[in-house]
Amino acid sequence: SIQHFMDILQNFHPALLRPSGVVKYNNEYILWDGHHSATLALCVGMDAVPCVVYECNSVEEINQILEKPTVENIDLEQILDMIEFTEELKDEVIKRYGK
Repeated sequence: SIQHFMDILQNFHPALLRPSGVVKYNNEYILWDGHHSATLALCVGMDAVPCVVYECNSVEEINQILEKPTVENIDLEQILDMIEFTEELKDEVIKRYGK
């Protein structure tokens, strides 16, 4: 949705960009999670976006990947543990993903 895209743009900071989920199947890359963030990153001039790539050899493997929980299921404390941050960035993470 355009509104969701605009909401992301309003609060966009490259340091907080979560990896998009990608499946590699038959030498093609299929974006399955993080469409809005990846599109926004490219629109603001980033040459590449972080991705988690799952290599699959069958449609069954793809279906298993699509059932995996995404980063949305990570809680705030896990996010803060995974990144190095300044106090300003920590405040921004808490503001966006707060308790």
